Amino acid sequence: MADLERQAQPLGSRPAFVLIDMINAFTDPESPLGSESEAVVSACAEALALFRRRQLPVAFTTVVYDDPSQARVFRARIPALNMLSRGSEAVEVDQRLAPVAGEALIEKHFASGFFQTELDAWLREQGCDSLVIGGLTTSGCVRATVVDGLQCGYPVWVVREAVGDRKPTAPTSMTCTPSMPMWCRLQSCIASWRPVHESPGPHSAHWLSQVQRADQCSRSRV
Repeated sequence: MADLERQAQPLGSRPAFVLIDMINAFTDPESPLGSESEAVVSACAEALALFRRRQLPVAFTTVVYDDPSQARVFRARIPALNMLSRGSEAVEVDQRLAPVAGEALIEKHFASGFFQTELDAWLREQGCDSLVIGGLTTSGCVRATVVDGLQCGYPVWVVREAVGDRKPTAPTSMTCTPSMPMWCRLQSCIASWRPVHESPGPHSAHWLSQVQRADQCSRSRV
């Protein structure tokens, strides 16, 4: 059967960087939900620093439960999620990536950063027209957020080095759905972006066009 034709969708003029569940429960390899994620944390930190320099919107998600009735079936399916109780260290963003003033921290109960949360409303308040995604885990919450982001009308790019999973095959499996996003390489994108003082403005389309032309950026074959 012939593959479906797909068209790469460029970033808009005001993308947001959304970090999915970069919380202690997922970044700590000793946690029941964790994995070896040092490289992912490092790549997210690089991308985060770049978005902050450009004064572009940044949002974090975390998973928080207040009582057993929340996401009851989801938690029954994955019992380790029960450790994500409000006030615990597990639900806090890894200090290496801690949010600063003006950045959103979106609480969720399920996989997607959009489902029953304020993320879409916040993005629209910020004037965002596209998304760059990093975080954990690729086969779960990252994938769910990407799909919902596309369904909410945002072109979505995933930084390949800035996502991770407990299963090495997960990034490949995420490309098995027609709605999956464009992928980009962190270093080639960063190398193509002009410093703030050389660009016409922090929100201009100029440096974004450099990202879109980066020779190592490519959309997934899905």
